[in-house]
Amino acid sequence: MKPKLLSILILASLAFLLNFSPVANGAEPPGPATLKLFNIINTLTNFLLGLLLALSVIFIIYAAYLYLTAAGEKEQYKTAKQVILYAVIAIIVGLLSKAIVYITTALIS
Repeated sequence: MKPKLLSILILASLAFLLNFSPVANGAEPPGPATLKLFNIINTLTNFLLGLLLALSVIFIIYAAYLYLTAAGEKEQYKTAKQVILYAVIAIIVGLLSKAIVYITTALIS
């Protein structure tokens, strides 16, 4: 229950912060140098997110192999569960990092 409440509070606070972005307050848009930096950061995060997702899929397939070949061995079954858990956590962290970059650029620009 607490993690769900924490995630709701984080999303609500981020939505609240978007109201105070410079664009919402009538500030001028950023110049070409800032937009070029945003494009570089966006391209880099897209590449890293794709790499992270590809590695996560590979680890999930490896965990499935471990799970299917466990043949009743509790330790190998436990290892497979941990690998899947860590792969899912990596996917979540990657998506959150992309969201943070998007929110930060929305606040700045």
